[in-house]
Amino acid sequence: MRIIRELRNLLALNSFRNMYGDSECIIVGNGPSVEVNDLKLIQDSGKVIFTFNRFYLAYEQLELEFFRPDFIMSIDPQMIKDFGQDIIDNRNDATVFFGINNRNALEGEYISFYIKNRIPFLFQKTPFNRISTGDSSVIAAIQMAYFMGMKKIYLYGVDHNFKHDIKSSDGMVKGGSNHFIKDYRSGRKWHPPVSENIELAFKACDKYLRERDGYIVNCSRRTKLDNIERMDLNDCL
Repeated sequence: MRIIRELRNLLALNSFRNMYGDSECIIVGNGPSVEVNDLKLIQDSGKVIFTFNRFYLAYEQLELEFFRPDFIMSIDPQMIKDFGQDIIDNRNDATVFFGINNRNALEGEYISFYIKNRIPFLFQKTPFNRISTGDSSVIAAIQMAYFMGMKKIYLYGVDHNFKHDIKSSDGMVKGGSNHFIKDYRSGRKWHPPVSENIELAFKACDKYLRERDGYIVNCSRRTKLDNIERMDLNDCL
């Protein structure tokens, strides 16, 4: 049975290979700088849209009836453990990708791929071995977008500004106003990312894409991700 599940998952992954040709995509983070009016512009842009983790909470909190992403991604083991089933149940026809190290006992439609937090970061052209995470779901999404055929990638709501309480003995933290969504982690602990690793991974992804006639452009309204080209969102769209 496990072999059959693995085979189905691989076939599902492979069905996305070069699916979008030369389309452009916009990766919507969950930073506090996200604005409802911007999401309307993004939805109307015709670009392929990625969101992450518990973005679905914004549908009710901000009445986002008009906004629906094409893909939802999470590579955070704690997020998937705590809220993975909710992410699947609230996908609204989007495709859910989970980056995992071990298969999860989750019900419903989702596609998984294995991950590796490789240091130094190495861009992966396909998800069939292990995608390098760069300590960020956004980095995984960039590599998945490339696999789908997209080389021109825009970032929005990627504030790259992480706040949290002091780490406990297990290396986890609580709190922090890091999202435009209220109660994003429902008071549960989480593993803080390493900002330096993320920045290096973004730069490596941008270099890889520019060598292949693509790029990453950061259209976030506010951001501390300073090593990626900036552009006003209206110009991006």
